[in-house]
Formats: sequence, structure tokens, C-alpha cells
Amino acid sequence: MAIDMEQFKATFVEESREGLDTMESVLLEMQPGAAEAEDIDTIFRAAHSIKGGSATFGFEAISSFTHGVETLLDQIRGGQRAVTQEAIGLFLRSVDCIRELLAAAQDGSEADPERVAEIKAEIDRLLDSDGGGENPADTDTAPSPAAAAKATGWQIRFKPFPNMLRTGNDVVRMFRELAEMGELSAKVDTGSLPALVDMEPEEACLSWQVTLAGDIGREQLDEVFEWVDGDCELSITPLEAAAAAPAPEPSQSGPALGRGPTVSSAPGRSRPPPRTHPPRTPRRTCRPSPDRSSDPRPP
Repeated sequence: MAIDMEQFKATFVEESREGLDTMESVLLEMQPGAAEAEDIDTIFRAAHSIKGGSATFGFEAISSFTHGVETLLDQIRGGQRAVTQEAIGLFLRSVDCIRELLAAAQDGSEADPERVAEIKAEIDRLLDSDGGGENPADTDTAPSPAAAAKATGWQIRFKPFPNMLRTGNDVVRMFRELAEMGELSAKVDTGSLPALVDMEPEEACLSWQVTLAGDIGREQLDEVFEWVDGDCELSITPLEAAAAAPAPEPSQSGPALGRGPTVSSAPGRSRPPPRTHPPRTPRRTCRPSPDRSSDPRPP
């Protein structure tokens, strides 16, 4: 049966616009020098998904432009760059520019090339700068947890929601990608495994605690798990932090993909209630379902 790629492209455009709305909303509330790690990660996740999806569907202009935005955000996440008013304004203009590029890709037109080039040049200039003079890396502080973790590895607690497999995602393939990054060991939890007569072949009922050792960046893990964001319970902790204190069990509203090792709320700022994930019906995704005829399910 032929795959209707136009259907997936339409879904990608719709999800990308929702991601841009989220980016804009968070940026409009952000204050220079006082951004929360959770907010930065929310924006980064949206930009990362748009860049990856646009490359998949051949939207090179969107992928190339968003790459610069993603790189700036990754520098902020890693403590290499401060959140300045200049950066916030540039991110907001970038959101508008990506919207124009998406609209052009959808209807086959061309976005304003001068506007795109102008904003891209601003991004490149900021990337070449020293971080705005407020770079935390310039102070005599210890390396950030994310930087320390990159040289050691990660502990991952991963529990798919029951319907995750029906969205076209495959745990075996995900673990294969992780194993290519470093030394992987996994411990399976069968506590939720039902009796044989009650099993549903396409219902996920296992969870895993994975240790992945090696020189691995957090963004590499995000690329593996981005397709199951919202379809699983997930926590990702640097091995050093996990060894110092046992990591808490992931909650149903647990850390979202791309979140840094430690997140704290700024005093006086209220946060929305945690998002819960009730049982979901299968949904369309912009990622074609893989052929799993030759891939066994994990035991």
C-alpha cells in the first residue's frame, strides 16, 4: 500500500505551527537573565522538531534557518550563553520568519528572501559573539551538570504509554539507536505485564531503566525520544547525579524531552498545572510508520 506523503506533510505543518505558537507564548513572558530552564527547553524542543521534520520532508529552507535558532538555544541550555533582550527579540522574529517559510512550503510559493537572509544574518552574528557579556561560563563556577554528564553518560527511565506502539514507534529500534552511541545496559520492569490471556499484542506494558555510558550529548538522546514525546513517561538524568542520589520514579507528567538535568521555578512565578496523559486513541504522526515485519518486539 502506497504511503500518502502529502498527508504526513500536512500533519507536520500543523504540528509545526502549534510549536511556533508555544515558542511565541513562552518568549513573550521571558525576562532577560531570569529565564527558567523549563522554558528554554520548551522552545528548544519545538525548534528541534521543526528542523528535523522539515529536513525529512525536503523543506531545506526551513531546516537551514531553524538550525541556527536551535544552535543558539542549545548554547543557552548548556550555560554557554546568557538570555538577553537581544536574543529574545531575535527568537520572536525568527518565529515569524519560520511561519512565513512554512506557509511558502505548503502552498509552493517563496518567502521573502531578503527578510529571511536578514534574520539569518542576525542569528549568525549572535552565534559569532561572546555570549553578550553575561555568559555564566566566564565566571569561576563549576561546569554545568549537562557539560559534566556529556563525558560520563546518562540514566534513562522509560515507560511507554499503552498506545505508544500503535503510533508507529518501536522500542527495539530506539534501543538500537542508543546502543550505537555508547555502552548500553538495560533492566526491564515486568511489573505491569498482564496474564497471557489478557495481553493485547500492540499494547505496551513493559518499562526500562537504561544506563548509557559514553561521550554523549543530551541533544543526541532528544533525537531518539522526540517522536514519543507525550506517549511515554520519561526521565533522563546524568550518571553522576544518578549515582549521588537515586533518581525519582518518572511520573505521568514527568520531565519533557530536552529538559535539562535540574529545573527550578523562579520565585513569584506561577506555573501551569502538570499535564497528565489519559489513555489516548491512535493519532496521526508526521513520521511514516516503520516496517516492523523483521523486527521482533522486546520480550
